[in-house]
Amino acid sequence: MVSNEIYELIMPILQTLGPDEEFLLHWPNLLGNKPVKGLPPVTRQVLHVDTAFGRISFVIILPLVPHTTLLVAPGSHTWVKAYGEHYYEGTPESARAMEDLDKVLPEHKCVRLCLQPGELIILHGNTVHAGDAGRQGDWAPRLHWYVQPDKVENETYLLNMLGKRFADKFTVPGM
Repeated sequence: MVSNEIYELIMPILQTLGPDEEFLLHWPNLLGNKPVKGLPPVTRQVLHVDTAFGRISFVIILPLVPHTTLLVAPGSHTWVKAYGEHYYEGTPESARAMEDLDKVLPEHKCVRLCLQPGELIILHGNTVHAGDAGRQGDWAPRLHWYVQPDKVENETYLLNMLGKRFADKFTVPGM
């Protein structure tokens, strides 16, 4: 079974990243941008992260059809972690820290990755990403496995949950 193979592949890697953590590989979720009959395809998912800000977790994505495209902001997990830590403190000091981060946070241009069946992508749970535009008559199904510390529910956070200033730093090619 594919889940067992994924588990055998990923667990040794995770133990080097968080040797004190107990990681759990959740059963896969089937996701896609399924067009509604008679309407144009979905333009794309909203940019998001798949776990609480700053938590160590991973998402593994396996496309099920050729030419499945994803949008990914490489290296964004470090900024999501830093910004998220200050955002949730809610103190005057954290507000100043967020203003400082706004000044140094670079523009993040998402890259479009084209994946084929059998290719995996492993992303840190705080990496900004989204499913790309749907295609006419094709919903680009893909399996997602979430690898998180034991007893943590799956979480998805839209970027605007950290504020418009933060979300506006991330751009998508062609949009």
